[in-house]
Amino acid sequence: MGTAERDHSTPKAAGVKANRSLDAVSDGAFAARITTCQPNFSRYPLKVALWRVHNSHHFEEPAARYFGLFGRPPTVFPRLIGPSKRICERKNKRDLLVHRRLLMTRSIVRTILVVLSVATLYMSLAPEAPAQTCSLATVAGSWAATLTGTILFPAPTGPVPAAAVLRFNLDTAGNVSGTEARNVGGGFANETIKGTFTVNPNCTGTTTVQFFQSGVLVRTSVLALVFDDLSTQVRLVQKSLTLPNSTKVPVVITVEGKKLGGD
Repeated sequence: MGTAERDHSTPKAAGVKANRSLDAVSDGAFAARITTCQPNFSRYPLKVALWRVHNSHHFEEPAARYFGLFGRPPTVFPRLIGPSKRICERKNKRDLLVHRRLLMTRSIVRTILVVLSVATLYMSLAPEAPAQTCSLATVAGSWAATLTGTILFPAPTGPVPAAAVLRFNLDTAGNVSGTEARNVGGGFANETIKGTFTVNPNCTGTTTVQFFQSGVLVRTSVLALVFDDLSTQVRLVQKSLTLPNSTKVPVVITVEGKKLGGD
């Protein structure tokens, strides 16, 4: 081989070697861009072909000249086949934000479903409150009550307001006994009471009570009653009032009582 041939072959080999080094650098940068941005090469077949042509030996001298001037691989061709790094980063941030919002929404929905499930389970397992029933035994004990209303005396007296406080006992035999301090039209008196009562399983009942002053019968009252709050409260409305001479006097009287503690 002559000197001229050796001189002619050396630059070519060096050029090929340099071109291969440049291709490696360019391919590395391009691979890094692919890894970061992940472009879809199937959508850009012509641009991929142009990139491959750019890296072929037909452009070894322009490429070497470009690399010599700028010291880095050209970036125009990677941009032809995929989005820029800035666009990819923005898209990745948007995707990450959407993903986080989706996870947060799923977490909130999951929490709400868990709370509703636990509440439903608790309500299904909670025992139902038993229906209240009453008897002579459940209502027996000591009671305190307040009476208010109006006694409708015939003319010329007319309506007269009445009020009283009572302290009485109910026993398991259906007996009533106690005392009353009453005021009728401004006239005050202390009285004793005695009578009977009945109570039904639905906590309704009736009572007939006689009122005495100094041992003398002054009137007889019949009242309808109802117990509530597990036989610890009683409400009454007077049905009739009868005087000792059998005269019936209309009345509008209500009574509210409460069982005393310890009974």
